[in-house]
Amino acid sequence: MKSTSQAGTVLVLVMIVIVLASLFWFLYSDYDEVREQAETANSRATRVAAMEQEAGQLRAATNQFQATRTALETELSTLEQEAVNDQLKIQELETRVAAETAVTSIPEVIIASPINGAVVQLSTPVTLTVAAFDPNGLQAINIVFDNNPPLEIPIGGDSGVIIEEPWPLSEAGAHTAVITAVNTANISSEAVPITITAENKRTGQQIKDEVANIMGVLPAQTPPPDTTPTAQQTSNIAGKSERNTTIILQMFDFPTPPSSDDALDWGVYCLLAPQQPTVPDAVESPADEIAFVRGQIREWQETQFQVSQRLRATPSDDTRAAICATAVGHERWVLEEYIRQAPTDRQAALFAQLPPLTEPADREPLSMQQSFGESYGPAFINTLVTTNGPTVLLDVWQTPPQSSYQILYPHEYRESFQPEPIARPDLTSTLGDDWVPTTTNVLGAFMLRRYLENHIEPTLAGTAVSGWYGDQYTIYRNEENGQTFLIFQLNWALEKDAQEFATTYEQYITSQDGGKPVKITSPAPSICWQHTSGDTTCLISSKTRTIIIKAPEANLAIDSLAAVIEN
Repeated sequence: MKSTSQAGTVLVLVMIVIVLASLFWFLYSDYDEVREQAETANSRATRVAAMEQEAGQLRAATNQFQATRTALETELSTLEQEAVNDQLKIQELETRVAAETAVTSIPEVIIASPINGAVVQLSTPVTLTVAAFDPNGLQAINIVFDNNPPLEIPIGGDSGVIIEEPWPLSEAGAHTAVITAVNTANISSEAVPITITAENKRTGQQIKDEVANIMGVLPAQTPPPDTTPTAQQTSNIAGKSERNTTIILQMFDFPTPPSSDDALDWGVYCLLAPQQPTVPDAVESPADEIAFVRGQIREWQETQFQVSQRLRATPSDDTRAAICATAVGHERWVLEEYIRQAPTDRQAALFAQLPPLTEPADREPLSMQQSFGESYGPAFINTLVTTNGPTVLLDVWQTPPQSSYQILYPHEYRESFQPEPIARPDLTSTLGDDWVPTTTNVLGAFMLRRYLENHIEPTLAGTAVSGWYGDQYTIYRNEENGQTFLIFQLNWALEKDAQEFATTYEQYITSQDGGKPVKITSPAPSICWQHTSGDTTCLISSKTRTIIIKAPEANLAIDSLAAVIEN
């Protein structure tokens, strides 16, 4: 047993020695490699330590970033909460404002059409378009057309509506509508007014019918007068020249016209409106309407009364003056009656288109003649209508006035005044064959008064011719020496009228050139004046007749007076 134990111990020691020997060999045989590995391990350890240090720094930076992020997230969360709180406050304020608005809102009304102040046609339908708004909701819209009862249109709570309602226009003139809106809180809007004007724009045919109705219709058309010129008319027509007109003006102390065209206007007592046979569909303006009415009046005057034929047929300038004045006065009365029957709101615009009824400021004889119809015709017709009614407008064309005297004094027409005809005396033997009559005509009361007004105050001149009862003048011309001769015969209603004219005429001649009158007893009492030009004017007045002679020589004037008296 003991030897076995020792053997084992020895064996163990041997094994230990072997191990130590092996270890020593191993260590010393791989020492370089081990050293190299050791150095490598040290280097790695150094790098690991550096990396761990860097990792520590990164962890610190990450922790700092995380802390910053956490702080920012906390701040963002705070701001978001504040925003939520602000939104809640806004919603609360909006709720409060809406609640207050719902209590105090006033509806709003807007008129979309028509435009305030618009002019519409009575025959054209008009629609009133209204828009209304209210956030609280609308209950109704009320409309008052003119003075009619209110029209209520239920809405039913809508916050905004547009309604269209026909505007009842029954007559021309101004029309007003007033609109109000009522909301569901029974609060009314301000009243919104609108005014439009309705015109009754008539067609040309309507106007024509109205004019015809005003003028009346004759039972049968008046037969046109005979337009075949007589010998006396032929003389007058042939004498219508610049030279003869100039002689007439000179004989009656009127200034001569500046041109030959003006001279040919002598005896033109009115410028009648043109006829209007074309009937327009509609008349656009007051000026066009009055022009069309005047044209229709002229059309009726020609169709029913043959005015132009009458003017051409009469040999007397004075009768043409009367016919012209009658035509113009007739036209004016119908125009005014037409306007009086028009709607009130249109009358002023229509009246503004009528010419004034005054004498022209220009007192030249041609201007006075051409304005005679407008100046005196309307007063003549108005007097007849006032006394006898509108039917006199038909009667006056059956027997039209024959002289300007009847136009100036309408009562003379009503009393069937007719100027006495005066025959042209035969002065051939007295004057000689060298003297030829160039013009025979009637001066008339109007131009006689204008003649005296050359040197006499107008009122005195008017009084002097108030008893006029007809006249005739004849002008002779000596073609050999160019001298002229005038015989002017006048009739008067009474002897005192003749004497009054004679007295006024003496003043006229005296005022003309200051010549003193020379009284002549044979062959009849008369007065002659020797003018500075060498011409002689003689006047003789006997009972209701007056004769005036203007001659280049005194003896020729006196001899002619004697010849006229003997006839």
